[in-house]
Amino acid sequence: MAHAANALQKAIYQTLAGDAPLATMIGDNGVFDHRVIGKPMPYLVVAEIVTNEFGPDGDEHVVII
Repeated sequence: MAHAANALQKAIYQTLAGDAPLATMIGDNGVFDHRVIGKPMPYLVVAEIVTNEFGPDGDEHVVII
């Protein structure tokens, strides 16, 4: 499960960090995969992924941004 959640977080981060319209709104280097202290807003944080197992073939991932 952890491997899938890590891959999901990486894919979300890379997609958001490479989004030009989002960068226009929040500035370059405004996407983080952890909480940031001392950086003025606006910025975006992929804060948490909660994984629920649905049997041997499925997981649910709830992403908090």
